[in-house]
Amino acid sequence: MPVAANRDPTIRFGGSVFSDHRRAVRVLAATVVFGLAGTLAVSTARGTGPNETPDARGERIIHEADQKVRAKDFDAAAAATDAVWKTRSSIPDDVALAAIRNTDLTPETRTFMVDVLAGKNQRPVANDKVKGLLRDHAVDDAVKVKVLVDFEFEPGDAAMLQQLTQTDDALGFHALKKLSEVEPAAGVDLARQFLKQPLKMSDLRISGAFKAVVRSNQFKQDPALRNELIAWASEVLQGSAFSASAKESATFALAETRSMSSLKIILDKQTDPIMIAGAVDENAQVLLEVLTDCVDPADVTLVAGALMTHPINELADPLTNCARKLGNKQISEAAKRVAARTA
Repeated sequence: MPVAANRDPTIRFGGSVFSDHRRAVRVLAATVVFGLAGTLAVSTARGTGPNETPDARGERIIHEADQKVRAKDFDAAAAATDAVWKTRSSIPDDVALAAIRNTDLTPETRTFMVDVLAGKNQRPVANDKVKGLLRDHAVDDAVKVKVLVDFEFEPGDAAMLQQLTQTDDALGFHALKKLSEVEPAAGVDLARQFLKQPLKMSDLRISGAFKAVVRSNQFKQDPALRNELIAWASEVLQGSAFSASAKESATFALAETRSMSSLKIILDKQTDPIMIAGAVDENAQVLLEVLTDCVDPADVTLVAGALMTHPINELADPLTNCARKLGNKQISEAAKRVAARTA
């Protein structure tokens, strides 16, 4: 299957026959059941010959697939693109690259051919020709996004990736993600710049910046950076000017800090019950540690409130035991309610 048959909404082409290649293959399987695949295979194979070169064959099957896509015939397009995918190892790189650049082909075909090119290698590391697609102003941003998603990059590519982050859109989002993988410190520095002025940033850039920080080793090792992130995320979560999407990103970031102070901010400021449930689940181990230590009534009260919002079966007994140990009536009542909900 293609390397990047992913679910990222920033790169999905809604309604296209390539929006989910796995779905295309499932449809192809259905056509076999109904006896249609054989007909399609014959039409796809027509014109082959013993003297056909790999270049000519590759160009032909790509063109045939594109014609099916252009006709918006999903079943036929699924079969044709599956034929391209299954023979990807025999398609020369230059033919695939030419198809990616060919604006006479549909956008769906061109982005699919990025999948094909990457899928030829078990570990698709971007070579100079692939990186040339990212540097070429004539190449669509959608294609560049697919290149960033499908291929791996190296530290030597950091300057190029940093340049691509300057666009506040899907391309910039994925460029920051790749930059953070190859040069984490550079990714964190750039994310810091973005998060210091979140009101000027799109939801996508805010999301990318939070991810760049929380996925870095620096975040795990540097308390100052963790505190900065908590401050940035709190600003977004509490600000009336930010969208629900930006607040989701802030909630995920706060949950990643694995701290009671961050969880308190989420419980106080986040109103989406699904987001709250996710944050409580993410911090289940932290909650258990508080209940096991059973020292600070304020922290235990916060745990009880979290479990009232989103009960976790495994924490009901530890909460009951801790409430008994502290002799706190309010916590004991909360523990009873949590126990009743998890019974």
